[in-house]
Amino acid sequence: MTASTGGKRGRGRPKTLDRARVVDSAMTLLWESGPGLLSVNELCELIGVSKPSLYREFGGEDGLLSVVLARYYEVRIEPLLTRLCQDQSLAQAVSKLADWLATPNTPLPAGCLFAKARTALQPLGPQSRAQIASMREMQLAALTAWMEEAQRRGDLAEGIDPEIGGRYVDTQLTTLLMLVADAELPASIREQTRLAFAGIVRTAV
Repeated sequence: MTASTGGKRGRGRPKTLDRARVVDSAMTLLWESGPGLLSVNELCELIGVSKPSLYREFGGEDGLLSVVLARYYEVRIEPLLTRLCQDQSLAQAVSKLADWLATPNTPLPAGCLFAKARTALQPLGPQSRAQIASMREMQLAALTAWMEEAQRRGDLAEGIDPEIGGRYVDTQLTTLLMLVADAELPASIREQTRLAFAGIVRTAV
């Protein structure tokens, strides 16, 4: 069917939406501001997409945030977990983590979108909450595997169950990333990272 040349019939025709660009743009904005702190109208204006187009593509703000969180996990969290779990001692990994946390993300926003979403003061929608729960489950599995490998190496302090250790690391990472978002001084972040992991590392950090 050809497009109508009449003004009335042409106005309602949906415009093509660049899904990848919208997701990446929304990710940066929500990462910087924190989920729930931008209205859907503000978000649409900053991204450069109409509200009807956003709803057609994602079903609303909640659907967009859930897709953004999945993208964030893919491009930011998975690489970090891979670096932590690579062939190195637990002490070496913690030292590198401290350096990474203390180094500004510039030009990226400070902190972690996942941590901000988990600690958001504004209530999130069901799709976003389900995505956060799925991401936390995947992160806990990776961190538990990291603690199991540290235990096999003899790097994990005695008496620590790897699953409990993974949950402890998950909690500490969230706290440390919130400090990064709050512009804590790099020297303070390094020291707090060292203290946070001192109890689970067999050798000195």
